[in-house]
Amino acid sequence: MGFVNGNLVVTPSAVPELSAVRVPFETAGPVLDAPAGGRVRVRGVQLDDLPAIWRFCAESYDVYRGCSFEDFRSVWHHRWLHNPAAAPGQPLGWLLENDASQVVGFYGVVPVRLRIGGRAVTAFSGSNWIVHPDYRRHKLKEGNGAESGSQALFREYMALGAQNVLVSTGVAPAAATARERVMKRIPVEGIDRSMWWIIDPKRFLALKVAQLGAKSAIWKAVASAAPALNMLGPLWPIALGIYTDPKHRIRPWLSPARIEFDCPELPVERVTSFRHEFDAFWAEHRESYDVTTERSSAFLRWRHCMLPESVGQSFVFACRDHGRLLGYVALQTPGTRSDTVLRGSYTVTDLFYPPGREDVLGNLMNAAFRFVVEQNGTVLKASGFHPVVQAALASQRPHVIEPDALQNLARGRALRLLAARSLRKGHNTATEPKPKGSYWYKVPTRDLAETCESGSWWPAAIDGTSTL
Repeated sequence: MGFVNGNLVVTPSAVPELSAVRVPFETAGPVLDAPAGGRVRVRGVQLDDLPAIWRFCAESYDVYRGCSFEDFRSVWHHRWLHNPAAAPGQPLGWLLENDASQVVGFYGVVPVRLRIGGRAVTAFSGSNWIVHPDYRRHKLKEGNGAESGSQALFREYMALGAQNVLVSTGVAPAAATARERVMKRIPVEGIDRSMWWIIDPKRFLALKVAQLGAKSAIWKAVASAAPALNMLGPLWPIALGIYTDPKHRIRPWLSPARIEFDCPELPVERVTSFRHEFDAFWAEHRESYDVTTERSSAFLRWRHCMLPESVGQSFVFACRDHGRLLGYVALQTPGTRSDTVLRGSYTVTDLFYPPGREDVLGNLMNAAFRFVVEQNGTVLKASGFHPVVQAALASQRPHVIEPDALQNLARGRALRLLAARSLRKGHNTATEPKPKGSYWYKVPTRDLAETCESGSWWPAAIDGTSTL
């Protein structure tokens, strides 16, 4: 392994070739005890495994529950086949498969291009690590030490990291526990903090309750109480503020949501294609930070113009001065692949502009907010950005939501925990389990490690696969 023309080159043995022919069960991968006394093995994913993976994910994983095979295939073809970072011989992921050839576990891998210390590097991002509950704790029969099905899949991913860069984003708390021993958290303060601008409180509450009602009979009953929602809607942002930011209580949440930076006005327009000017802009500013995702025109086209409908839709706005590109912002709405997403929400997935040009940042975000309002959006969200961006956005009075509060909101636990904080005598929030972080990385060489640990990062929600 080494660098050629600034690119990390991995020897063929570092990335196992995925044969188009199925390997016989007796010779493929480690074997596990199965609940019914059968066997389970780990093997590499092949493209023709997609139907079996889809059946497993559609039954076992909320993100894909109810997803059609056509939508599932479009997601993974986008990640594997249309991806400009993809190359022959790269792994697609790993399966747990029982002796009836049924998929009972999956760990997908998606290639991404990073720039680390002036070098273009292909990294691998883990995605959709899931194992059927019956197979999660059953131990390997072979190998050194006991290993569960979940651990066996994760070990394969870590083995890939011996000679390749790994990036994991959008990591859930349970998955973060596995990563904290073998990977490093991105050294960016506040990266897991979210900022929300709730534009339509009543609609936001109704959508959130309906979303939770799909999983809970109690919330389903609440969703049917339309008059109560109409009454509670205006109070929801206040309750959210109390829950997520007890230090400030209600005062910041009484004002209507808005993003209105006071800065010299620059023209901002929506763009639907990425031409050579974006390559020139990337070449001019790619050395501004030591670690960031590659933003070539090929990547931007793939990420924003070719996004499958089931994943979402992107909207990109560019700021120019006398025709010269100064920066751009990208928004994404949820797709149609699942009923667990919050409709009417817009997420800031990318923001790129020259360092020190806060006027460009202000104009881009002003335009983004106006667009969401014009589209009758419910909420605008931003997270995972550089502290400079965080500080600028915090001046626009968003709901600042810490990661533990965000997870509780997603699970419908916010109101119960709010009551516990307010009413239980002696309740100590310090005893509540805290998330370990959602953005992790692993590099194979000391020089890359030094750059990642001490260099400047420019992260965004387009990193890895959290918004794919």
